[in-house]
Amino acid sequence: MRRLPAGGDIDRSRPLRFRYDGRALTGFTGDTLASALLGAGVDVIGTSVSLGRPRGIISAGLEESSGFAQVARAGATEPLVRMSTLPLYAGLEAEGGSRIVKGYLRDGPDDGRFDKRFAHCDLLVVGAGPAGLAAALLASRAGARVMLVEADVVAGGALLRDADTVDGQPAAAWVSNASATLRNSGTLVLTSATAAAALDQNGMIVAQRIGANRAVSEAGGLPEQRLWHVRARAIILAT
Repeated sequence: MRRLPAGGDIDRSRPLRFRYDGRALTGFTGDTLASALLGAGVDVIGTSVSLGRPRGIISAGLEESSGFAQVARAGATEPLVRMSTLPLYAGLEAEGGSRIVKGYLRDGPDDGRFDKRFAHCDLLVVGAGPAGLAAALLASRAGARVMLVEADVVAGGALLRDADTVDGQPAAAWVSNASATLRNSGTLVLTSATAAAALDQNGMIVAQRIGANRAVSEAGGLPEQRLWHVRARAIILAT
């Protein structure tokens, strides 16, 4: 697949070198591993478990069912990382899913740091698309303590690819302004965070990727992942 000459969320002035199945490839800042592979002409990223049929990237988000990789980190590896949600970074090293299912898992201890935190809020909003952002803004302006959780690396949802206007602003500008307003108001905004389990009495378990989405040299001692235990007075599912 060839790159478009302009447009999209990538910065064509900032190339990033990475390796996939031992091959040296180049993508751009703003790519995911999936989009970088497609841009580099890599169409087959694995094979089916039973019959060995070729598999390729079929979607652009959490719904991706074929594109999984094993990603090497300093002193460890992370298996079954979804390519369509992993931001590309300089020096990323990954192996395709076909090697994983054939038993090519690396051994050794995992030296990464993983932590957990507890949070309490008046309103937990799951999903930072237009509905989630609007709900969080309304509650924040009313004085509520708000926590906003988004599985993507940035807020916006469908508005990231929408040319329409919201409140008289271009969609992308509205998302940027809404996100800034929420952060300035004290709203806790988590990106690369998945609401993984709903508990009784408005409890929610949220798994967030932090250092795992960055090069080791850029992680700055951040944990690879963080598990949030959230207790909210109310929850809005805006997914």
